[in-house]
Amino acid sequence: MKVITSFVKQGTEIKVGVMNKKLAIDINGVVTTDVTTLRHKDHGWYYETKGKAVQDWLGRNQISLVDTSAEKIKSKVKEVISEIEASELSKIDNSEKYKLVHNYKRSFIFGKNDDNSFFNEICENIKKQRIQHNEIAELLNVEYEAIEYSDDVNLILTFAKLKKLNDYLDNKNKETEKVKRKIKLENDKKFEQAMNSNQPVELYRYTVDCNDDAEACDADTIITYAMPDGTTRTERCHNW
Repeated sequence: MKVITSFVKQGTEIKVGVMNKKLAIDINGVVTTDVTTLRHKDHGWYYETKGKAVQDWLGRNQISLVDTSAEKIKSKVKEVISEIEASELSKIDNSEKYKLVHNYKRSFIFGKNDDNSFFNEICENIKKQRIQHNEIAELLNVEYEAIEYSDDVNLILTFAKLKKLNDYLDNKNKETEKVKRKIKLENDKKFEQAMNSNQPVELYRYTVDCNDDAEACDADTIITYAMPDGTTRTERCHNW
């Protein structure tokens, strides 16, 4: 366990730190990661822990340990975990191979140190950007293997290619955020226009299939307006 801080209770030193990338407590050499931090309205911040460490110490299954360090320990744990993970990544050779299992719902990466958040973030960003396996294969110039009787596709990627994929996804995220900011700015202006004119102002529109068999149309137009009171109103219009 990597110790971050310590305090004394009933003559016993309680060490708090990180083990297996989790918040951990060491009581008399017995370490547990079954720990959480909470705040009591009268007593302040405390650690709540249970298990063998507490049982061996006090003969109880669970205990609350009041200490001011509990307030900011989570942020310090995150810093330590970031340092651990950065060290892990620095030791991975660029030729190290990983398996990316991908389908239209989710992705997983298997290989050395695959519990590192670097790999999880890649998978999350693939989902966020709705990246398909053929786009990944083309970007990284690799083949993919479709799994029989499954939606899964396997791609074998080196660590170097995963870093390239990560950079690509980061850029996609930045582009997405840039577009979102632009749309928000435009919409804010339309809401201001609606309030000043006391009239609805169109925000956006799109076309969908008709939802009414009784109507002789193939498509409906969905229109959303900015309203003078700051709310939105959506209308569905049939097209004949």
